[in-house]
Amino acid sequence: MKSLFLSTGFRFLRHHPWQLSLMIFGIVLGVAVVIAIDLAKTSALISFDRATSAVLGKATHRITAADGLEESLYRNLRIRGIRKIKPVVEGYIQVQKVPTSLKLIGIDPLAELGFGSIWQQTVGANGFELWQQLMTKPGAVVMGKAAAEVLNLKLGDSFGIKVGGRETQLQLAAIIRPRNKLQSQALKNLLIADISTAQEVLKKVGLLTAIDVIVDETQPEAEVLEHLPEGVEWTTREAGKTSTRQMTQAFYINLTALSLLSLLVGMFLIYNSVSFLTVQRRKLFGICRVLGQTRREILLSVLLEAAFFGSIGGLLGVLLGIGLGKVLLDLLSKTLNDVYFPIPGADLTFQPLYLIKGFALGLGATLLAAAKPALEASRVNPVTVIARSVLEHQARDRAVAAFGIGIVMAGLGLFILSTTAALIAGFVALTLIVLGCALFIPFLTLLFMRVLQSIGGRLFGILGKMPPRSVAVSLSRTGIATAALMVAIATTIGMSLMIQSFRDSVAQWLEQRLDADFYLYASGPDVNQRPQLSLALAQKIQRVPGVAGVGSVRYLRQPTDKGFLRINAYQLSPQSFATFQFRKKAVKNVWSAFQNGWVIISEPYATLHAVKAGDTIQLPTSKGMKPFKVAAIFVDYNAGRGIVAMAREVYNHYWQDDKVSTFWIYLKEGASLNSVATNLRGLMPPGYLQVTDNRSLLNLSLAIFDQAFAVTTVLRWLTTGVAFVGVFSALLALQLERIRELGVLRALGLTPGQLWGQILAETACLGILAGGLAIPVGVIMGWLLIEVINHRAFGWTLEMHIDGSVLVLGISLAVVAALLAGLYPAWKMSHTSPAEALRYE
Repeated sequence: MKSLFLSTGFRFLRHHPWQLSLMIFGIVLGVAVVIAIDLAKTSALISFDRATSAVLGKATHRITAADGLEESLYRNLRIRGIRKIKPVVEGYIQVQKVPTSLKLIGIDPLAELGFGSIWQQTVGANGFELWQQLMTKPGAVVMGKAAAEVLNLKLGDSFGIKVGGRETQLQLAAIIRPRNKLQSQALKNLLIADISTAQEVLKKVGLLTAIDVIVDETQPEAEVLEHLPEGVEWTTREAGKTSTRQMTQAFYINLTALSLLSLLVGMFLIYNSVSFLTVQRRKLFGICRVLGQTRREILLSVLLEAAFFGSIGGLLGVLLGIGLGKVLLDLLSKTLNDVYFPIPGADLTFQPLYLIKGFALGLGATLLAAAKPALEASRVNPVTVIARSVLEHQARDRAVAAFGIGIVMAGLGLFILSTTAALIAGFVALTLIVLGCALFIPFLTLLFMRVLQSIGGRLFGILGKMPPRSVAVSLSRTGIATAALMVAIATTIGMSLMIQSFRDSVAQWLEQRLDADFYLYASGPDVNQRPQLSLALAQKIQRVPGVAGVGSVRYLRQPTDKGFLRINAYQLSPQSFATFQFRKKAVKNVWSAFQNGWVIISEPYATLHAVKAGDTIQLPTSKGMKPFKVAAIFVDYNAGRGIVAMAREVYNHYWQDDKVSTFWIYLKEGASLNSVATNLRGLMPPGYLQVTDNRSLLNLSLAIFDQAFAVTTVLRWLTTGVAFVGVFSALLALQLERIRELGVLRALGLTPGQLWGQILAETACLGILAGGLAIPVGVIMGWLLIEVINHRAFGWTLEMHIDGSVLVLGISLAVVAALLAGLYPAWKMSHTSPAEALRYE
């Protein structure tokens, strides 16, 4: 009996390929988005770790300083018996005629022995000859096979590079052929040179970027620390990795949550499809019950079908997720390079655990969505199976109960928001509120259709009453379809409002902060890799004709156990005071306290570290941990875990560092912009200095912002795509199921044109209802994303801006989706004779 039922069930499904295909497609998209996000974010971090390991090898610790280490420190450590150390010089170069940035690493081949660096593992027996060439040939470098192929270089070729506006020539002395994929990826964007060559190319003669150290039982940590002078930083290898991961943790949590939201929308789609396929077979279930099929067997059979198709969708979703992961990785790498840290040559890394997780989520979501329809199928009464009214009467009763449950769920979500400040709790509350609103839909559908029925009757007579009445009497189908469409459109509206509000807040903040006429900094591959300028350059800038005032900032980023700490040292001119907007103040005159040793902190730092104005914070300086009083909390939308800002004089007292990251320049009234810009660029060798006006810098900052949200935008439209497929599937199934009913209307004299109007009017009613209800739900979702999720994840306070075009677009999407779902049934019925439609199947 069970095998007979299964074969009959699968035969039925083969006769409904569209519904089956759309259900599987929904599973595929939901699984693919989850897997793609997991693979992309993990691959990005793995690529970063591999690039780091290529330099560190077996090193456990690293010695650094704010602006480099004196070469003499390395010699002194060697003299004092510290042997397991190696010097490193790092920097980024731009290859001429090719839009490629490479990381140049200067090494001491003799000191590298025992560290197990990637290049030590790959050179093999030819190592001595290779290192000899590096140490004896001027401008000699080594690169991996992949990098050489990208640059179209052969052994012995010379090629031009550009560093900070200066041009020079390097020669490819050797090509390393990696032995495995890991080595290939680690070497993809690296150039290796002798340390003296790197110092000369990067203009760091006499300086080191870092000294790597191996701490073990023969060389304990205390022994090394004993010989370190003040002003250097001692960090563990794991601390650097932890800082990097924590810096982007909130960003990744948001992406993961959005991918799971896509799966949630997909669950509505699956529930729609399984429900319709189940309802369409009510007669079959009734016959099987009469023939002796038990309720348990029907329940298991429906779940088995769902598991079968969920498995197919899950497997296809895994394949699509891998392809989509490559696309998202490119977008994610650009975001991380622009906003957080450089990731050279990120490649997609396959993680079986994530593939299994995505498949399991897809299968689990399918079974969860199919559970209720399967239970309803098992409860089919053979006596009343023909009576459709019984089913719809139950649906109306359940609509009232669902409304009550929705109130409870939304209330529970609000309660969670008010009682805990955890980020994950915020996402849970958001999900509960959205699901609660979705449960309102069936009851609201009944109310709305009664209103439309009254209006339609007055305007168009009996034909005007029929479409909303058909929607109301098919609530078991239409309620679910409308809820799925509403959730998807609300998600699109909420995410759009969040992104637009964030962008508007950032634009207003930048308009206030970027008040100088010019901003001057050294040229570099990107904002994270620019050389630093000398503080003494300010005097030369001040003497340029037309310059009225000069300010500067030094950006210092230090790894800590809680992530990277960013310290901004400001040399402020009076014109710059007004550019800071304060949320909280501990003193009346902030700038007086600022100049006298107090610090000001950004709002993200205050939120993420639970610091208030007037508190005392401990900061790691070159003279050890020092206390600083917080004078005020200022508005800031930079990425990361916040900023601590202090006066330049205070910074100079605690750090031996005379470098500047950016100068901002104010001009005298009537000064020629072009003339001043030309004179400023002439202060250093051609091409070394970049002079940007405030408008160009604003546009560049907003372009970086848009890049940072490119991944979110892709996810938003993927979620909308899942919903579009879902509502199309649901409404298409609903109309096809009513073929006999529509055949009766044709037999009673309804013309093909009137039939077109009836079907499209019904779907339009659902689209208008879903779109209209999606507006308040979408606004609520946007508010939660802005005021709760983003604030808890990043510490930002954003001003919510409701863009009317976003709301109009949401309603338009809902109506278009609904109308498209009605086109095929309308066409099919207009070309079907009443006799054929009425024929008993």
